[in-house]
Amino acid sequence: MEGTFEEQHTLSNGFWIRLRDSQVSGDRAVYDHANERFEAEGPVVLMRGNEVLRGSRLEFDVAAETASIFDADGNIGADLFFTGAAVHMLSEDRFTILDAQFTACEVEDDGRAPDWSFRAKRVDVNANGYAKTRGVSFRTRKAPLVYLPYMLWPVQSSRVSGFLTPKPGFSTRRGPSLGLAYYWAINRSYDATFNVDLYAGAPSNGNQAFSTEAFWGLGTEFRYRPSEGTAGEFDGYLIDDTERGERRWRMRWNHQSRDLPGGFRGVIRFEDVSDFEFFRDFERRVDRNSLRQLYSTAFVSRNWGNQSLNVQLDQRKTFISASREIQLRQLPEIEYKLRSTRLGKSPLYFQVKSSLHYLDTNRSARRIARYGRGHLEPEISVPIPLASWFSLSLTAGGHLTWYEDSLISAEERRATMTTTDFRGEDLMRVVPTARAEIVGPGFSRIFELGEEGRFSRLKHVIEPRIAYGYFQDYDERFRIPLFDEIDNLRGRNVARISLFNRLLAKPADPAAGGAFEILSVQFFRDVSLDADQPLLRSLDRSLTSQNGPVGALLRFNPSRRTGVRFDALYDTLFSQVSSTAISGSLGIGRTGSVGLRWAVRRNPELDRTRRHHAQVSTGLDLIPGKLRVNSMVSYDIEQKLIQIQRHVVDFRACCYGLRFEIADFRTALRRDTQYRLLVTLKSVGAFFDITGGQSEAL
Repeated sequence: MEGTFEEQHTLSNGFWIRLRDSQVSGDRAVYDHANERFEAEGPVVLMRGNEVLRGSRLEFDVAAETASIFDADGNIGADLFFTGAAVHMLSEDRFTILDAQFTACEVEDDGRAPDWSFRAKRVDVNANGYAKTRGVSFRTRKAPLVYLPYMLWPVQSSRVSGFLTPKPGFSTRRGPSLGLAYYWAINRSYDATFNVDLYAGAPSNGNQAFSTEAFWGLGTEFRYRPSEGTAGEFDGYLIDDTERGERRWRMRWNHQSRDLPGGFRGVIRFEDVSDFEFFRDFERRVDRNSLRQLYSTAFVSRNWGNQSLNVQLDQRKTFISASREIQLRQLPEIEYKLRSTRLGKSPLYFQVKSSLHYLDTNRSARRIARYGRGHLEPEISVPIPLASWFSLSLTAGGHLTWYEDSLISAEERRATMTTTDFRGEDLMRVVPTARAEIVGPGFSRIFELGEEGRFSRLKHVIEPRIAYGYFQDYDERFRIPLFDEIDNLRGRNVARISLFNRLLAKPADPAAGGAFEILSVQFFRDVSLDADQPLLRSLDRSLTSQNGPVGALLRFNPSRRTGVRFDALYDTLFSQVSSTAISGSLGIGRTGSVGLRWAVRRNPELDRTRRHHAQVSTGLDLIPGKLRVNSMVSYDIEQKLIQIQRHVVDFRACCYGLRFEIADFRTALRRDTQYRLLVTLKSVGAFFDITGGQSEAL
């Protein structure tokens, strides 16, 4: 220590001191009492809260609570690392970095540049909000790639309102684009993001006409969680499409409440678009470009004991073409179920399904209507355990359905020349049903294998079954307007005879879990008990058989993640195999898999293949935790045509991610190709998002 107490103190040979809420360590320091200034030489380390700054020299004004550190590097929290010629701390939560480099990548000690970084002459940081910079360049290693006039960077874990990083992009359909977004942290339970996308438009390209005019897109995302049991998000997007001369849109809303009064649970899942081609034109995700169906629902439900009550609104929209769609809605459905419940001490069990519907259907110009429907489906059953290896169960019930409106016949349509297929008269349908199942006599044997191998025990089970099902046919089936599976009941008087062979294995290692089925073989055949309903017939109906095809099903599962399944049907009327299918999956490592499916369907009478199809899917970690490939290829062997292929390559580093997606959809008449390149940065999110594609007639 040198000097007097009134002038200055000098600390040498290493020091560590606390100044207000900061801690400083270094080699040598001088404290000027008169001016309340502290100077230290390095290497110097300044720590304050979640901030760590290192440098060659430090100047600290204790009275003004400001400081400067030179040749600096440091970090704020775990996600912002920076270097700079100097860092000037202006207040408790504000400082400026000169000649700055900042990144979310941890800076290596070997002096190598980070995988990516932003460089700027000056960065103003608010430790409670954002790092603000102007004239910033984005670099990979040392190579500059993009220049941005302005950028914000979040530097704290809590949510803060402000502008997000601009997102440049490119699409062959939309041309170059720039996405600008503002995030609004409303409060702890609500936030919203507003975004504007500016599209430059793309020039004409051969046979594909693209808009040459610029246009815009507006979007918003609103998220909320007002209570522990209630949360949701709304997502909307509006496009001013100058090519089509109209405004196109998409909306999504997901909501869930688990704390409604009376123990009810509420869910809303809504999605809709303005037109058939919106997904293909504007959806960035490749797996959603080919969407042709949308389902929306809103319901409240409650379960208690063996009972449940559900009140639901839903909408099914199917796009057939650009000018035609099918829309089916329930406005609403009220459903009550009583699961199988024993009646007192009797051997009888009772269950019932019941529902009331108000249906809105729009299948075509002639099939537009709104009508009510009531449905009751009671069943009473009795299990008869004849022995531990032999059992019988009997079930009787029915379907009672009332329709507020019904359809006219084809003859009536021609005679009246009406513009609608609906009659304007109600209809009552009564369909008795019955089921019976005989299981056994069953035989089993246990084989003890010891503890040395993979399995300690095997159990072989042989079990025959006879299952009988009866549905009385409804004579006026043509009058029923089809909406869902309730309406599509057809007469059936069929018994299925099956023989099961099952082999179960118990792992020797208790940590591997309990016993599971490693092999099963099933043979089955359906037999019609109604002479007017043969199960096999020739095209001219001259040959028929009450017996259906003989079926075989084999499953082999050597492990819980690897298995093979084989299905086959043999047509005994024409002595030909009518269908075969093989599917399998192979687990690779902890998360990898390879799947295969091969299927053939044939017309045994004409000895002609109707469909011959193969599909291969893979999901492999080429570099565990870093590089993953997901692929799917669907090939029509009969037409020698790759119908669908999708390939996704994901690379994940410690501070960035790369994704490349490509999808190809092909028919005999048309081919659509979509691609996407996505770059995400840690603490930034999507930075580059380039999508494109092309369509061509074949």
